[in-house]
Amino acid sequence: MPPRDPVLRHADYEDDFDFTTVFCDAFWDAKRQAIHLVGPPLLNLEAELDLQFRAAPSMQACAFEVRHKWWTDVVTVTVPVGTTGLIIETTVGHTYMAPQPNLSDLFAGRRCILTVNQGNDIPSIRDWVRYYAHGHGCNGVVLYDCNSDTSGLREIDNELRSIDPAIEVLVVGWPFRPGVLDGHRPLSHGIWDSLYGQAALFEQARLRNLAKARSVVSTDIDGLAVTRDGQSLFEIVEQSKTGFLRFGGWHAYMIDATPTQPRHRQNYYKRRGDLASCMQKWAVVPGRASDSVQWASHNIIGMVQDETSFKVRLRQLTTEDGSWDVDSSSAIVQSPEQIDDTHDNFEPDEELRLTLARIFGRQEDRRETEAPARA
Repeated sequence: MPPRDPVLRHADYEDDFDFTTVFCDAFWDAKRQAIHLVGPPLLNLEAELDLQFRAAPSMQACAFEVRHKWWTDVVTVTVPVGTTGLIIETTVGHTYMAPQPNLSDLFAGRRCILTVNQGNDIPSIRDWVRYYAHGHGCNGVVLYDCNSDTSGLREIDNELRSIDPAIEVLVVGWPFRPGVLDGHRPLSHGIWDSLYGQAALFEQARLRNLAKARSVVSTDIDGLAVTRDGQSLFEIVEQSKTGFLRFGGWHAYMIDATPTQPRHRQNYYKRRGDLASCMQKWAVVPGRASDSVQWASHNIIGMVQDETSFKVRLRQLTTEDGSWDVDSSSAIVQSPEQIDDTHDNFEPDEELRLTLARIFGRQEDRRETEAPARA
């Protein structure tokens, strides 16, 4: 049942709200001693379903803990040695669930980037990976794809692995609704109470895929972190006292070219005068955070950002009209008339321009290394 009062719901609220998902995923913990079930908040279902768990094949009743977090719940079931499955018993029946493997060993000791993809095209995703690989030393990529219709999961995986065979890549299909994203609209301004799919995604990433990573940077595909003196963002967070950086910045625009395919390296202009700030992103050392923290889109709830966060500034790629839509070239490329009308309002962001030239200048659009496709 939705938590929001009906008078504060827009007409499309119920279209975006997830009424039916109980768990998005069930998987082994990193030590293979327990099984995590991640999903939306149980809310009224916690009492109505009266969840109980038995291990298969032993049929032994299992103790479990429900950890309530913002917009998501994590149920951790302790199971005996030899368990291969989980039987979930409820007031409406029972079901068998095979826990999925924990993939943290794939990224153990790696410097990883994490993102959510919603319709970005392959060249843009490749640019984003190349930026963090060549500019910051990333050697692990975890990309969640939320029902994109531009590229298939296998195509994205193969394309990203072709950048450098030393980079481990995981592309995860995430078919769940991201949630009700109306916190910037009138009537519901400031209300973020139903971000279920998004919250479960980050919790699954933390527990199943990146628990053993050396460090993790989370940005959007249009988000480029620039550091002082070109120092690796991963180095900064790993050397920090708290193991957590949170950084914001401003928008970066492309106004001086009209290619058929806009690319990241062409967005190096900023507005003159006051800079329009963009939403913050973060970097973390997972091993230095307690299990009570929660990864989210713009913050890690429960962690204190380190004072060295000031060394990092984000550039969010956008257009003169404030949009970024890599599905449509026309949404990012300005016509000559628009460029002439608005050029005086912008100036080169020299720090970003030099960074982009350093990272992209030599290779341009050539594929760096051909790696075999994943079987």
